[in-house]
Amino acid sequence: MCIRDRCPDKAGSATAAKKGCPEEQLAEVVGEDIKVHGKILFATGNANLDSADDGILDKVAEIMKAKKDIELVEVEGHADHQGDAKQNATLTDNRAKAVMEALVKRGVEKNRLVAKGYGEYCPIEQGDTPQAHETNRRVEFKILKHGGKATGITTGCANAEKMGIKPAKF
Repeated sequence: MCIRDRCPDKAGSATAAKKGCPEEQLAEVVGEDIKVHGKILFATGNANLDSADDGILDKVAEIMKAKKDIELVEVEGHADHQGDAKQNATLTDNRAKAVMEALVKRGVEKNRLVAKGYGEYCPIEQGDTPQAHETNRRVEFKILKHGGKATGITTGCANAEKMGIKPAKF
């Protein structure tokens, strides 16, 4: 059976399923972030993780277990502006804690993680469109301490601080 290489300019897998394309990168370290490619999903109004999140969470845990010099990561929860602002802040905090606990269950030391929900106060896309709502509902992983030093990365945002939600201290 001949498999056509659909990704001739990239090193990849020769399996029929991948057709010469590289394995999907679910998460990677980019600067002072662990960037996830995809979304960590929750049902509306709760902090229960979906089994569809397993791949991303497994990869984030794998990165943290392999890179012991990443000493502290803030798991940030963010929401869109739909619903009550105070409830969104509580919900995002609970979601960040659920993600942190999922990473601990995967073998990441709890003292290397801190969870913080920033509610709806730190949007990355303005507007009241379905796309803006989708973009703003997210979980981010910010590396706070790396190689024995604070990274100085900004967590949260000024608007969240104005509303009394301060970044984690370490």
